[in-house]
Amino acid sequence: MPTETLCTPLKDQLDAAMSRAGSLAAAPGSQAALVRNGELIWTGVHGLARIDQTVHVTDRTPFCLASFGKLILAACALHQVERGRINLDQPIARYLGDDVPGADTVTVRMLLTHTAGYPDIYASAQMSELLPPGLAELLPGAAAPASAGKNTYDSNKPFTWSMFAQALGSPVDQGQHWSYSNTGYILLARILVKALGGEEQMERACSEFVHSASGTHPMNDDILTLRRSLYMAESMAHGYQRLSDGSFHGTYEAQRESTIPFDLFGLPFGDGLFAGTAIGAAQVLDNLFVGRTLLGTALLEEMVTPTSQAMAGPAEPARINSYGMGTFRTKLAGSVWQGHSGSYGGYTTMGASENSTGVSLVAIANAITPIDSTHDAAVVETPAGAIWNTLAEVCADHFMSSRD
Repeated sequence: MPTETLCTPLKDQLDAAMSRAGSLAAAPGSQAALVRNGELIWTGVHGLARIDQTVHVTDRTPFCLASFGKLILAACALHQVERGRINLDQPIARYLGDDVPGADTVTVRMLLTHTAGYPDIYASAQMSELLPPGLAELLPGAAAPASAGKNTYDSNKPFTWSMFAQALGSPVDQGQHWSYSNTGYILLARILVKALGGEEQMERACSEFVHSASGTHPMNDDILTLRRSLYMAESMAHGYQRLSDGSFHGTYEAQRESTIPFDLFGLPFGDGLFAGTAIGAAQVLDNLFVGRTLLGTALLEEMVTPTSQAMAGPAEPARINSYGMGTFRTKLAGSVWQGHSGSYGGYTTMGASENSTGVSLVAIANAITPIDSTHDAAVVETPAGAIWNTLAEVCADHFMSSRD
């Protein structure tokens, strides 16, 4: 629970906003956390973590963080740059050899900034065969399986690097253009594995890095992790898809998994490596962007500075032309927030920091918004995004006005 005392009007406003936004969001349950200058000052929850078992969301319920994990993985990678284990501007062949297409020309920097030119791996028919049936339609640009009716997905079967390697396409115009691609972050995680000496060493190094974030709650695998565990299997919220009649269908219901589905988080899914709580995610944001304790000043500035390739993109949404390394800016109610969003497998996340007021806000929900052919995946408002926007407006109104 929060340790810093909020003034009653602000707490009441946030509680009311969470109740209203959680009720309107297309998700069974949701969770949010607000950290200011190192102190957890508010948490909010709404609804159910698991519909069939009537399990309510608490502030300790872990969720899949989806692509919000790109921000965390980018910070982990930059930490290894600071330590001299990774070079931003060396070809990735230095770490992965020549088996990866384009490895002799693509650099780590290009992977971090979505400028490597790789086609998204989920647009590969080979990859679609390995994912849960029906999930492909929720992923922008995903392809149909190579063979009609063929699907080998098993929620209890681990994914391996070799499965991804077979689905990799060749990069085009490396370093020339910005194009969001999960492939780059899958390769980035593999580079960390190779550079650090193996999967166990990589998991340990990333865990030690994110758990070094200080805050009201001690950082551990219960609130932010890339490791699968019995605790996570027993306590993690289930992911859902909202159907046209307003009901919810469990994304993995047909598989009746006995553990956490292997594609939800953890290696080799560098594009969505982490799971955890809004508290854990908010404390990492606070340490990274507000306290500035996780990275040195030079690399942190590189991380948040939009690339020229991103700035050459469309003016809206701002997240495209403000993308740096695993993070983008969101403008709302006269304030600028630095963070990332996420959407996968029946979960959505939005988290960002507003540096001028020292505020970091994260919202998570356990439902995903289908992406149809009439929408751009970059501008679809997710359940977590809608909740975050509502809460961020309350924060901006209070903290910006009190600062003025």
